This record gives sequence, structure tokens and C-alpha cells, in this order.
Amino acid sequence: MSRHVAVLPDDILQTIATKFNGEESAEGSATTKVLRFLRLPHPRTGLPALFFPPELPDRSKSTILEVQAVTPPNPRSWFMPEGEVMKDGQLLILTPVDPVFLLIPLLRCSCPTDNAPSNFRSAEDLFEVATSAYLQTSGSTPSQGEPTPYSSDDLLRLLSYRCIDSAMRRICEVKEITADIVVYRYSQEKTTNYLKTKVDRLAKPAICETSSTIVRQLAKDGLMDDGKEELLSSARIKAACELLSQYLSNDLYTILLTQYDFAALDAHLQTIQAEQMASIEDTPIPKAKRGKAQSQTGEAAEKKRKAPAKASTGVEKLKKVNVNGMSKISSFFQKPAK
Repeated sequence: MSRHVAVLPDDILQTIATKFNGEESAEGSATTKVLRFLRLPHPRTGLPALFFPPELPDRSKSTILEVQAVTPPNPRSWFMPEGEVMKDGQLLILTPVDPVFLLIPLLRCSCPTDNAPSNFRSAEDLFEVATSAYLQTSGSTPSQGEPTPYSSDDLLRLLSYRCIDSAMRRICEVKEITADIVVYRYSQEKTTNYLKTKVDRLAKPAICETSSTIVRQLAKDGLMDDGKEELLSSARIKAACELLSQYLSNDLYTILLTQYDFAALDAHLQTIQAEQMASIEDTPIPKAKRGKAQSQTGEAAEKKRKAPAKASTGVEKLKKVNVNGMSKISSFFQKPAK
């Protein structure tokens, strides 16, 4: 079995170690060693991606981790504590992902194409309808003898995790018919409102400015100066939207952007860009570089002036004529002999 080096949250690491070691649970039964990865469509691209849904020590909660492989540009190896050398130097990073992002592209397929309101369904029925529609629209319906990038089994398996129920309630209209019968219907309005709450949270200075990349960009755009508070707030919101765009399709990202007014911020950024372009054009060329450029220009002109003119095609052909035994043209102008 191949081995990989991975980085993952500490509580997840403890849970995985417990499963691999076969330690007994509080009920006295040995925990299973089967850890299954799910191949699901990525929320933004729709391409197959790996996700890992481990059970947390707190049995009332669960989470889903996204598996990403970081491959070095040049060959690398890992030296293990046991003295073993792993030739595969890539690093696996497992990070928590909001299950709502996994549900959005799937449940959106349950809506009628004519924008008519869809019917309320139980969670099982909703997943079956959405999964079937998604596989058809994405071109992943299995052909005879051909493997699929992801299977309906992995998509339907999402419903078995506890975090999915709360995720569905965030983006679906819910009706509780009885204590045991609950029906759902995907809601674009609830989805947009939920994404806005995430934007508001990410746009808070205490969270947004923990990223040195974002802070540098805000300072570069002149938004950290005094008197730019409104523009700075708008820039934080736009940065938060860009972060969410990593897990949103293009059309859903466009819908999210329409919920905010970035006109003043865009005008400011265009002004900054115009000023930077003007400063580049007005920057004088250093004397040393200017003299060198002029020297190179003069040398090129001199070479062009001294270059011999290229002979015509007729002259080149005459040069190749064999003149052996032929009289010189001057002989035709001599006086005849007496």
C-alpha cells in the first residue's frame, strides 16, 4: 500500500489514529479501520475531487475535509523516522470545507429548468432527483464499459453524514410535516443570504486582515490611509467574495457580487491604476541608460550606412557565366590591322 505525508487538523488526526489502531470505543466495541474517501465534483469547477468525511470524537458532530495534493516542481523525497525514504515527495493537505458548498451545485439541479417552483421532497428523494439530474447535465452518466469520474453512490453517501442535515436547512426551505417527516426544497434566496452571512464574517477586520496578502494589496491600493474607511470596508467585502469564489460556480459568484455596490471602489481603483500608468510614462530614462541607447542606435545606423548595396539578380547571373575563350569587349574598338 502506498504511503503519503499529510497535514490535517489535530482532532481528525487523533480520530484516524484511533481507527487505524483499532482502539475500543466507549461502548466497548472495536472501531472500524475502514476509512473511505469520497470522489465528488468540486463546487467551482465540477471536476472530480477527493473529500474525506471522518467521524469526530464528539459523536454529535461531523465534518468533511477537502484533500489537496501539493506537488513540488522538482523531484523530492521524504525521510521517515523509521529510516525509510519515500520517493513521492508530494504533501497531502486536508482542510475542513463547509458542506453547503458541496450541496449547492447538486441541489440546484433539482430545480425545474423553466424557473417554476420545485416540489417539496424528503431528503432521500431530493438527493436522488438532484443526483440523477446532476450526472446528466454534467455529462457523467455512465456509458457502457466506461468508468465515471464520480459515482452516484458517493453523491448519495453524503446524506449519511450528520453535518449534511444542518447544511440543507441553511439553503433549503424546510417543512416539518410530523416529527418523523421533514421535506425540503432548494431556495436560491436562502443560498444567497447564507453566502452573504459568510461574506460579512470574512470581511471583519479581525479575520480579513489576518492575511498578509490581503493587507499588502489594501495598502498598495491606498485604502489603509485615513479618510478611506468606507472604501476600505468595501474592499474587505470584495476580498471576502473573492475568497468564496474558490468554491462557487461563475454564475453563482456573479449573483453574489450583485448584492453589493462596488462602484465607488472600482472608480478609486481605476484612478490608482491610471496614476500608476502615468507615473511610469513620465519616469525619465537614466542618463547612463539613455547614453547607451543612443550609442546603440548610432552604431546600428552606421552599420546600415556602411553595408554594401546588394547586387541585382541580373548582375548575379552574369557573374556565373563562363567567359573562358571569349574576347574582351575592348577588342571590338581597336583599329583594324593594315
